Amino acid sequence: MSVVAPSPRLGWRLLPAVVAAAAAVVAASLAIAAVRDHPAATAVRRAVAGRPVTAAVVAKPWRIATFSVGATVVPERLSRPARRRLEAQKPRVRRVARAVAHAVTLAPPDGPAGVGRFLTAAAARSFARTAPGLPKNARDVTAFDRFGRIGLQAPRFDTAVAHLHVKTRALVGERRARWNDTVTLWLTRRERAWKVIAFDIDRRPR
Repeated sequence: MSVVAPSPRLGWRLLPAVVAAAAAVVAASLAIAAVRDHPAATAVRRAVAGRPVTAAVVAKPWRIATFSVGATVVPERLSRPARRRLEAQKPRVRRVARAVAHAVTLAPPDGPAGVGRFLTAAAARSFARTAPGLPKNARDVTAFDRFGRIGLQAPRFDTAVAHLHVKTRALVGERRARWNDTVTLWLTRRERAWKVIAFDIDRRPR
């Protein structure tokens, strides 16, 4: 079998087109990765006409204050080791609280993905029964304000309570709807990992 190689002249003529095509592929890959990782857009699944499709939920970044609590605790008087424990636990407890509050308020009707690792077994069972998530026919969803406070119990900082608020607007069917969610989470640190042991949600239309 013979192989006919292209002439060098033809190869140089094709080079700009090959380079342009490769650049387009790289640009598309970077754009897809940017959209996937953007903090203001989360891909969720919802059911429409019995078929799972992908809908975009646009969510503003969280604003969360995290601090120590205790009947006799003055933050300025915490010991140096206690202050180190507090600062080490702040981002960890915020990460768990944000993930669970997002799933409680903005998960699709067919359930959240990946949040179970942040829940105890009892909390997970309750979550499956009572977490409202998004209305079934919601689309064009925007969580336009998300804020809250988390208090960590001094001096060990292994228990915490989070009060988080999410304000959302969406089209539900053909109707424009707005509602406010207030989520309360009770958390404990077990084996160096934060877990939600109980939660409460109050959803009110606006």
